[in-house]
Amino acid sequence: MINLNGHEIRGFIFDMDGVLLDSQHQHRESWVYWAREAEIDVAMDEFMATYFGKSLGEILPVFFPDRVDDAEFLHEMGELKEREYRRMLRANSPGPIHGLPEFLAKAKSLGVPMIVGSSGPNENVQTTIEVLRFQEYFPQWVSGDHVERGKPDPAIFLKCAELLALAPEHCLVFEDSLPGLEAAKNAGSPAIALTTMHEPAEVMSLAEFVAPEFASIAQHLYQ
Repeated sequence: MINLNGHEIRGFIFDMDGVLLDSQHQHRESWVYWAREAEIDVAMDEFMATYFGKSLGEILPVFFPDRVDDAEFLHEMGELKEREYRRMLRANSPGPIHGLPEFLAKAKSLGVPMIVGSSGPNENVQTTIEVLRFQEYFPQWVSGDHVERGKPDPAIFLKCAELLALAPEHCLVFEDSLPGLEAAKNAGSPAIALTTMHEPAEVMSLAEFVAPEFASIAQHLYQ
């Protein structure tokens, strides 16, 4: 068992984008592709700051308010973006966040159960795990397709805890986004924030520890 600031940690929950890998470039470019194909004019910096980390079910109705009841259309619009993202990921994977492979291997050797909890589509999570060759660490995951509401709603992390057969307070969440850190707090789970997206000062109040990569986290957790 791992102790973090008084929290008894028995399992790990990992967000995907910005935690397993820094995929901001691929997501941004696939959204640029989507906007061009869908003929939608968006300010991409503002768009990414507002919507990165949220589910398609939350994003698409904003741009298609007259078609919120057209599930087939919204699915098609979502797949337009996500197919391009997966193509880019397979063609040019950014690789894992520094120190992550060693961190996962150590966790496995200690018998710590692990799971991915992401607001992304199910196929994106599966593709990411396969591209990174992390199947041995993550035999199961929870995606945005498995819940009705994405982060900051705690549903994803609560489902992860359930699958690990652990109480949420014994699950340590690794996150990089503000909605994700808020979801961990709402689930009652302690969190470690990676500074992939935000400066330390922006996430410090929502996390037990803040670090740029997993080598630093390993030094802090595996004492």
